[in-house]
Amino acid sequence: MSDIKWLRIVLTGLAVEIIYALYISFVRWYAPTILTSMAALGLLMFIGGYLVGQKVNSRHVLQGALVGLTGVLFYVIVTMLMNPEEGQVIYGLSFWLEDLAKIGGGAIGAYLALKQLNRIQPFAK
Repeated sequence: MSDIKWLRIVLTGLAVEIIYALYISFVRWYAPTILTSMAALGLLMFIGGYLVGQKVNSRHVLQGALVGLTGVLFYVIVTMLMNPEEGQVIYGLSFWLEDLAKIGGGAIGAYLALKQLNRIQPFAK
């Protein structure tokens, strides 16, 4: 586990999640649906996973998935802190689908970064 770039993963995951929060708060011009939310989250985490995947030496897919997982954990912490008076926070189907989009987008982005690196440097670790 020493070859995992934790600082890069956490900072990228948090940055992407904050960009998404700003996007849904200020920029979004369409009616919010689960499909558009999953697409936006998947695309943003794809970019984050790709950026992390370009800078690591091994375990690209794992580190890309960890970028998405960082976004998931950040969202859970924020929702728990924002609703303290209501008690327990209930996460529905949209929460789980969006989380799959986050983790999957990060993993796919890192996988494509690995494929690109292998194409450029076929014998690199």
